[in-house]
Amino acid sequence: MEPLGYFEHTHTTGVGLRRVSGEELAAVRRKAKKLIIYAGSILTPLVINDADLEFGALVFCPQGCLLDAYGNERIMAWMREAGIEPGMRWMDEGYGANVVSVGLKDDAPVRMEGAEHTCPIFKSGRFAYSPIKLENGSLLGGLVVASPRRSGVEDVRYLAVTVARNIELQFFWFGALGLIGSFAEGMGFLALDQSNKENRILLFTEEAVKIFGLEKRDYFYDKLEKVIPDSEENRVFWDIVNAHKSVHDQAVSMAVGGKRAVINISAAPYDEKKFHMHGMSFQINSLRRIGKLIAKYSDSTVRYGFEDIIGTSPVFAAAIQRARMFSYTDSNILLQGESGVGKDIFAQAIHNGSSRNGKPFIAVNCAAFSKDLIASELFGYESGAFTGARKEGAIGKFELANRGTLFLDEIGDMPLDLQAVLLRVIEEQSFRRVGGNELIHIDVRIIAASNRALDHQIGQRLFREDLYYRLGTLRLTIPPLRERGDDILLLAERFAGQICGRMDKPPVAFAPSTASFMRKYPWNGNVRELRNVLEGILSINDGCVVTEAMLFDFLYEGTGGALPAESAAAPPPAPAGDPFSERYYDQAEIERALARYRGNKSRAAKSLGISRGTLYRWMRNFGMESVNNDVF
Repeated sequence: MEPLGYFEHTHTTGVGLRRVSGEELAAVRRKAKKLIIYAGSILTPLVINDADLEFGALVFCPQGCLLDAYGNERIMAWMREAGIEPGMRWMDEGYGANVVSVGLKDDAPVRMEGAEHTCPIFKSGRFAYSPIKLENGSLLGGLVVASPRRSGVEDVRYLAVTVARNIELQFFWFGALGLIGSFAEGMGFLALDQSNKENRILLFTEEAVKIFGLEKRDYFYDKLEKVIPDSEENRVFWDIVNAHKSVHDQAVSMAVGGKRAVINISAAPYDEKKFHMHGMSFQINSLRRIGKLIAKYSDSTVRYGFEDIIGTSPVFAAAIQRARMFSYTDSNILLQGESGVGKDIFAQAIHNGSSRNGKPFIAVNCAAFSKDLIASELFGYESGAFTGARKEGAIGKFELANRGTLFLDEIGDMPLDLQAVLLRVIEEQSFRRVGGNELIHIDVRIIAASNRALDHQIGQRLFREDLYYRLGTLRLTIPPLRERGDDILLLAERFAGQICGRMDKPPVAFAPSTASFMRKYPWNGNVRELRNVLEGILSINDGCVVTEAMLFDFLYEGTGGALPAESAAAPPPAPAGDPFSERYYDQAEIERALARYRGNKSRAAKSLGISRGTLYRWMRNFGMESVNNDVF
């Protein structure tokens, strides 16, 4: 090591400059704990490890008290000989005008050297000060770059500003993690600094503390072992910590503070070269939050199993048996059939009968979203991905369905460009959120459904043939109600029992002629139409027997006097040879259409596929509001 002879030495023994007491310095350092840790992570490798470096660094609290000094052996020896030591308050009168007092007063970077100082301890050096601030302008402290005047280091101001900005960036980085955590109810964040072969807590959000069942206090830079015991009960968690494992959504049993809990953890190691820190970051979810997410974002809940599917006709029994066989596999499934046949119920039953039972079942109606929004619904999006996006981003249906089943209803309505994306996700079992770069790996079984003839759409170039085969590894066509014979009466009796029970009415029976009529009727709306018709009939009749006349009158608007006398206009005639072709609407459907268009009867009628005059007749039949109160 070179001798110190070329330095100017100013011995300050006996100068009498004030230093805070050891107890005071300890209190100040405790208050500035984050500043000391973050600054140290940058300054230690920057100015200590290089033996030839000719400058050092000093870290100050906002009141001008020197907290720490950094430098190689030669620089530290020069500072000691000059009398520069932690605990000195450079704002005190005895220190005169100096780089810190001027910098704090001006709230700006300052460079001073030699005779510009009045206090002898500064005359042998060249100093530059830069404030260290939070993004909102709050002062955290200050950084001084110090170099002997004869060292040849001239750009001390540039060095001070650059290093101070790096320290500020470190505050911003860890502060941003905490801010992210504050947006997500039920989600916690933990970050560790393992740079010195210890597990020091850099970030432990309030939600993470709550999930672990710990007391609310400041855990910054505490040893993790003192907070979460390194015990056999926590072995899985500590294996992740010690081995720097990357895990995704792993359920871990924990015992902390005498309390046991099962939590969901995602973990990844980090290596910040800019900050000279490495360690682990954790995202921690309570299982309660995961349940809430699934309930919030799922369009349906899993309520049905095969035992809930009613039907004994040979064609329907064969469909049930085929679906049961499908549930034993993990292949993708394509369900086809007319609207209202119960494709969603079959999808739920297959999920419940599979090895994924108990895992998420997420339903998406592909026809319910615009072309612009369906991608973000399926894959989620990052913050600021598009105009109107939520600040915190959003999780997509694929991610929510991980390890479970994703039910894509009305798959035939999916835009062609998104079909290509879906095909790639199925093949690679991974995707990126809209506006994101991180590749997210998933394990999802897809059950798709369509009431369209997809093979016909392929011929019209409306559906990708390769996607059709990917989705239809296993295929099942659910027969329409008109082909199921006596199943119609079985379903009618079941629905009538449920409806009467809900309305607190006595049970009803079906006359033989009613059963015959129901077998002949085409039920273009299938099981959904049957249930709606029965609900309408039972709502306005109190008899114990459902007659053919009740059913006929309800379906054909007043042949038995159901329409008010003032409505002389008859419903549109049915095409020749087809007495059942007119579409039936129940009161609930009409009310929904009117509500959707805020009472605009012209638009409601158009959405139902009928004229405004026909809508009036339906409204009169149900005793709904006066048609004079119209909205055009």
